Amino acid sequence: MILNPQMYRGCFERFYICSPSIHLDATWIPVKKYIKEKTGLEPFYDEFDEESLTEFVKHHERVVAQQKHAGSHKLFGVLIVLDDLAATSVMRNPRGIIAHLAVRGRHSCASLILSSQSYKAIHPLIRTQLNLLLLWRQFQQK
Repeated sequence: MILNPQMYRGCFERFYICSPSIHLDATWIPVKKYIKEKTGLEPFYDEFDEESLTEFVKHHERVVAQQKHAGSHKLFGVLIVLDDLAATSVMRNPRGIIAHLAVRGRHSCASLILSSQSYKAIHPLIRTQLNLLLLWRQFQQK
């Protein structure tokens, strides 16, 4: 989705990607290459850091507020991808940064993609803000 020009490629100026497998899974390699070439940054994290993400979001909110104040017609967008965090409690916090992004992110051009192995691992406040929900069966080996 991030690399597809008919979806999200070219839509965002900044990225924040957190996945325990970001440095292990080869499927992330083209995404990491694209983001590094586009931004010159490597915003890839293998552990969730609420403080780091909060600072990233607050900084972006200030940038967009300045753009709005200046009358800019094109606002900078950010994409935050949180992958494979169901085993942690971060998506169950109704007062955390993920809930803040789900409820208020659209006002500052912040898009959020959550990938979870469990629908119920995501707090209802966050789930009710979904624009798109994709579900598929998990295959378990016996």
